[in-house]
Amino acid sequence: MPAAIYAMINAGFSEETTYRGYLFERLRTLFGTGRGARVATILLTSAWFALGHYRQGVPGVEQAAFTGLVFGAIFAVTGSIWVP
Repeated sequence: MPAAIYAMINAGFSEETTYRGYLFERLRTLFGTGRGARVATILLTSAWFALGHYRQGVPGVEQAAFTGLVFGAIFAVTGSIWVP
């Protein structure tokens, strides 16, 4: 498997595990499970995810923020990390 493909798969898995798996669940424990708490959790994890892509410049941050919002919402609704 070429290194670039391996890096994309590994990065995607690592990011989802960290941002949606670990951080989402830690914030859910802190904030609770109500609608407002879920929205706050999605927004915070998306912001951290976007800031993690700062080295890619403004377009990378924007793309990561949008992706984080979409994947966070999907995870919040389905409860499965495998869907996003």
